[in-house]
Amino acid sequence: MNNKLTYLAVVMVTVVLASCSMDTSHNGALDGYWKLTTIDSLTTGGVNNLKDASIFWSVQKDLLTVRDNNDPTNREYVFRFQRSEGTLILSEGQRYDRTNGNVDVDDPSVLSPYGINHQPETFKVDHLTHRVMTLSTEELRLSFKKF
Repeated sequence: MNNKLTYLAVVMVTVVLASCSMDTSHNGALDGYWKLTTIDSLTTGGVNNLKDASIFWSVQKDLLTVRDNNDPTNREYVFRFQRSEGTLILSEGQRYDRTNGNVDVDDPSVLSPYGINHQPETFKVDHLTHRVMTLSTEELRLSFKKF
């Protein structure tokens, strides 16, 4: 009787595991909700302190979303991204619109409050842990803390 229960338990676990498709992310510490705390200008030396602002980058699987939680229009922008040896490349930026469908971003200047000046935009990953992240381009250095 004990062998039958063990066999039945093994079969049930196998069936459950086989029926689930695990769709995992390989982003490691990059996944999550990041608060943009500063944008440093590397060309002028200026610092934009955003600690009291509510600008967030959200990373999940192969999408990166940026938004300002204080923006009354609730604008969100969605990007595809690629991460490889020390770089993060954002591309295919679109304004996220739940009702009418996403719209391609034709003017990258609307993205500058989020630290994004070009499309595609290539960031060097200067520092990344499960708590803080620093990205840079030739023009800017962006600092984040995990929220």
